[in-house]
Order: sequence, then C-alpha cells, then structure tokens
Amino acid sequence: MCGQSVRWGWLVVLGFAVVIGRANAADDGKRGFIEKVFKDDAGEHKYVVFVPQNYSPIKSSPVILFLHGAGERGTDGRAPLNIGLGALVKAREANFPAIVVFPQCENTRGRVLHGWTSGTEDADRALKILEQVEQDYRTDPKRRILTGW
Repeated sequence: MCGQSVRWGWLVVLGFAVVIGRANAADDGKRGFIEKVFKDDAGEHKYVVFVPQNYSPIKSSPVILFLHGAGERGTDGRAPLNIGLGALVKAREANFPAIVVFPQCENTRGRVLHGWTSGTEDADRALKILEQVEQDYRTDPKRRILTGW
C-alpha cells in the first residue's frame, strides 16, 4: 500500500511539471503588447498578442480573439491596436485581465464585409494564430472569447 502511494505522488509531481514546462515554452517574461510573426505556406504574417501584467504560467488565463474592422486591414500587424479593443486594452494595460490576440486581415482588395468570412485565408489564419497562442501561453479553453467589429 505504501509503495502505491509513493508512485502516485510521483505521477502527480511529474504531471504538474509537464504542464508548467509546456506553458513556459514561450513565456519569456514579456508582458504587454508583444509583436509576433506567424509563418505558414503563404509566408510570414505579423500579429500582436497582449499578455497581462499579472500573467502567470501557473494559472490559466482567459483569451480573447479580436477581429478588427475594414479600416485596419493590411500587413503591418499593428493597425488592429488603434481602435476598438486595442484602444481599450491600452487604456487599461496595467490591469487588463486577459490575453488578447490581434491578428490582421491582409486582404485589402476584397469586399469590406467579407474579410473574416469563414473559410477565407484570413479567417483560417486567425484561428491558427489563436491555436499558436494557446500553445505558447496557459489559457483556459472555457474562457475563450471571440469579439470584433
């Protein structure tokens, strides 16, 4: 009986270490607005992730995917921060409670209202960027939020 307890205890400790190690993979201690690049077969795509000042890889954080409006389309990766949720997070940067993902719709020639339409390259890439962020940071899948214009 005693041997089983010891083995179970080690399993719990090892399981905990694996979770922490995975969450720490991209946590270099940076907080605030972090410029990132997502790479796929189409090339490199700039985006920004906001990491809260009180983020800890030990505790799961809510994550918000923000889909900007037509005026922020492009390839600079930063235009989505200028209005909407980006401006709100900037104003409350010291205590904003969630990780926020700001992908950018790169299609500047398509119809204005179709930039984030399901199945488009931009929409699919936004979801892949969200997946990457969820691998890099400890997020809570039950507190995943989609918002935008």
